Amino acid sequence: GCTLCQLDIHLLKEGYDKIRFAGGQVKVILQSDPENIAASSGGPNALPFEIICDPQMALYRRFDIQPAKSKLGLAGKQALYKLASAEKLGLKHGLYEGDELQLPAAFIIDSEMQVLYAHYGKNLSVRQA
Repeated sequence: GCTLCQLDIHLLKEGYDKIRFAGGQVKVILQSDPENIAASSGGPNALPFEIICDPQMALYRRFDIQPAKSKLGLAGKQALYKLASAEKLGLKHGLYEGDELQLPAAFIIDSEMQVLYAHYGKNLSVRQA
């Protein structure tokens, strides 16, 4: 549902070939219900990577991905620029799901499931892709 999350997914899709060329894979974890993702993602082949639905937020807890303390803290200073980019692409907020104050995170995990790199976003302004 989150417009900025949709933008991050769009940017991951644009950069996907570079990630694959480097030997990587992409998995996106969202708080959304699978039915909502299926209805809004454009079908099972619309994205070249897997969306993992975690409405119970088990992975968020496992990796200690915390929510922001407030809406102001969630947005960050550059959020308006990011929202403008999303608007240019025609992205609009969908259903409200999960914790609307949830902060993003990005991880590089090796084939043995060891975290090699972790980035915990301090707000939604950070470009995750």
